[in-house]
Amino acid sequence: MQVLVFTLAAPMMAFGEIAVDERRGTASRPTRSAVIGLLAAALGIPRADPRQAALAEGYDIAVRTDLAGRLLADYHTVQVPSASAVSKAAKSAGRRPTTRAEELAVGDLGTKLTRRDYLTDAAFTVLIVARDGAPVPLEEVASALERPTWRLSAGRRSCPLGLPPSPRVVEAATVIEAFMAYDVAEEAIPERAALKSLFRKDRPVDASAPAPMPIAADVGLAPVLGFTVTRRETRRDAVADRRRWQFAPRVELVGQAVATGDRTR
Repeated sequence: MQVLVFTLAAPMMAFGEIAVDERRGTASRPTRSAVIGLLAAALGIPRADPRQAALAEGYDIAVRTDLAGRLLADYHTVQVPSASAVSKAAKSAGRRPTTRAEELAVGDLGTKLTRRDYLTDAAFTVLIVARDGAPVPLEEVASALERPTWRLSAGRRSCPLGLPPSPRVVEAATVIEAFMAYDVAEEAIPERAALKSLFRKDRPVDASAPAPMPIAADVGLAPVLGFTVTRRETRRDAVADRRRWQFAPRVELVGQAVATGDRTR
């Protein structure tokens, strides 16, 4: 099968899950919606573009955790209208404000303390497989990642990438083989290997003590995983409507590859 593989590493990342009022947490690895959003930014597809739906349904994704990173909490204040002002505006307009701009236009603004979580110094390797009817060929997606239309971010727009994604299209029989082929190609370039070594602090120096490297994959990749699935996880990160920020549940297959030295097996 033909596979697109690239690196996602940054000093700070944030992958939103279900948010409750003042708390904006982050997932421990990239969400499907974040990866699809990254591809859309590279290709120059706006949020309201009808092509977003085809992009969201066109690919299977797997993510390998190379460095888990650490959690960072950011506290800050934001402006919000009072509850009474929101209720009054809702009665007048027949609906509650649905965007940040509409919320601020209500008036009677106050402030509240909020918390946003980030992953710091994390690194992942992302794998993309085109489904039947995929809107953009993998080679074109790879070219877009190398020369993106808009700046690429690791989740939130305030989180620029720490390394160029270095996309590669490879041929492989399984997900594990695709990751291995990508690792070998990256290590063959001294400059690239030196940069990526900065994100390998969790790997053992002693090859006799292999480090587990979690991999999470879409169910569509089940026949070609190449590793044993240890659990299934349900995440609400499948894009339902990009314009309305609506997401649907998705099942992931999670297992572990083993890193021996700098290779995955």
